[in-house]
Amino acid sequence: MGKATADDIVMTEVFADAEHDLGEIGGDNGVDEFAMSDTSNEERNNSQKHPLKQSRSAQVEARNATLQIIKTVVCISIILQSSNERCNYLQGLLGIFFHLMSVPQKVIDVLAHMGLSISVISIHNVIHSMSKEIAANIKQGIDNPNALCCLATLWAADSRNPAPSTIAVEINEFDMLKHHINDTYSRPKPGKHLSPRLTAFAWHVQDILVQHG
Repeated sequence: MGKATADDIVMTEVFADAEHDLGEIGGDNGVDEFAMSDTSNEERNNSQKHPLKQSRSAQVEARNATLQIIKTVVCISIILQSSNERCNYLQGLLGIFFHLMSVPQKVIDVLAHMGLSISVISIHNVIHSMSKEIAANIKQGIDNPNALCCLATLWAADSRNPAPSTIAVEINEFDMLKHHINDTYSRPKPGKHLSPRLTAFAWHVQDILVQHG
């Protein structure tokens, strides 16, 4: 077999990194270090010069840094919640999320024992408290004089009101038909294949294709 070119070596390393993508996301850099230790200095310099290899390495480093921050926050939250039950902000958010996603109760109990969620009873109490708060906000909005004035105006003109104080606006189907017949914006002019509406629509489509490709 002939000697492999630098581009072939670089592409082989790129595809090898793609196969170990899950390990990189999990922060397992041992595979990459082992592979880099076996390569020669020439291959290492060629891989560093390759833009695809550099961009992929930058993405892996950014993901590992982000995951490191997430792991640190989770560990600190578990330690704080184990020392003080009121320090359960992360656990509360995860508990509400599990409730919205219909996670089984046994799974939530296991996660609560692990320190990653609040208990099922606490989740139900939070949901009940949030419902009461939302209901109070809605009631406060109804008690607003401006909202009541708007509702009174609409009810006064409503056709279902047994004693309306104002005459409701009635829609005549013949007026709508007359308006449709006299509409010239949706009909092509003499000598034109497209109506003004379709012409404007075609211009917008062409502008989107030109500007955004």
